[in-house]
Amino acid sequence: MKRVLITGSEGFIGKSLCDQLSQHKENYEVFTLSRSPGQVRHICADITVDNLVPEIRDINPEIIVHLAGNVSVPFSIKYPLEDFNVNARGTLAVLLASEYTDCKNFIFVTSGGAIYDSKAHSPLTEFSPVNPISPYGLSKYIAEGYVRVLSEARKSEWSSLALSNAYGSVKIQKQGVIYRFWEDISNGINPTIFGAEVSRDFIHIDDVVDALIKVIENPVNSRLNISSN
Repeated sequence: MKRVLITGSEGFIGKSLCDQLSQHKENYEVFTLSRSPGQVRHICADITVDNLVPEIRDINPEIIVHLAGNVSVPFSIKYPLEDFNVNARGTLAVLLASEYTDCKNFIFVTSGGAIYDSKAHSPLTEFSPVNPISPYGLSKYIAEGYVRVLSEARKSEWSSLALSNAYGSVKIQKQGVIYRFWEDISNGINPTIFGAEVSRDFIHIDDVVDALIKVIENPVNSRLNISSN
């Protein structure tokens, strides 16, 4: 049985991953970490301010799936320091705490849309030019750099999944552009779509969770774009 720590466990992706892993209790012993209260085997902590070492060391996870972070581009533009603290500095704090454990597989989730050059040719690949145009994209790219550099220095495994826009049941997610479209249509309002020349890729949460489980079992030591094309 593998000990898995999931940060950001109370978020949309975190809850979905926990639900899936709970169906395989013979394979995974799951621990969670979030600023919000959780269920059993849960650490209630803020990765930007709390000392994570004691409790993560006590869990001694073999695998860490790091999902905690800011996911809002508008928030990052309005509050760039707070965005940096949670996405970049917070990721570094989790990485440093993992040094006191048997963690040999660190999984990070970044943004497939926000880190790449908006003028790059589609479809984007892992070799497309990186050129973030928002503090959010920049902080996620910096965080990925910490994951890569420190994992390689320790000779441990890592993966970074660059997700397109994840969606699921609007009754569960309650955020994001698809939720806003649904809410407008449900209220008889024509949804507003910004950017006539802009296209987005969307991927269902079940496919995101499937990708996460694949790199839990088989880390790739690189960034992988996860999208539906």
